[in-house]
Amino acid sequence: MEKLGIGSRETLRNWVKQQEIDAGTRPGATTEESARPRALKRENAELKRANDILKVATSFFAAELDRPHTHTHTHVAFVDEHKGRFGGVEPICRVLTRHDCKIAPST
Repeated sequence: MEKLGIGSRETLRNWVKQQEIDAGTRPGATTEESARPRALKRENAELKRANDILKVATSFFAAELDRPHTHTHTHVAFVDEHKGRFGGVEPICRVLTRHDCKIAPST
């Protein structure tokens, strides 16, 4: 087992067991079935972050309506002010762009 880089017999037993489940010869949750809840959790977290970005952006842009700035200036100011809160520039730009408020991360 050492030559194969397998840490323990239990690891090998678990791999064989999972392969049998995936092949349908043993009952249990397949690899794909086990991965689905994790994928849904990630998707849910991303949607929550997008909603938070949109809520904050709505307030920010509404306050900026009375000020004489270009849209690009306002967008850049929003991204700059909130990038730390939402995990960087890319997530904010991605959410805003999906909602017809186009801004590139390079801006």
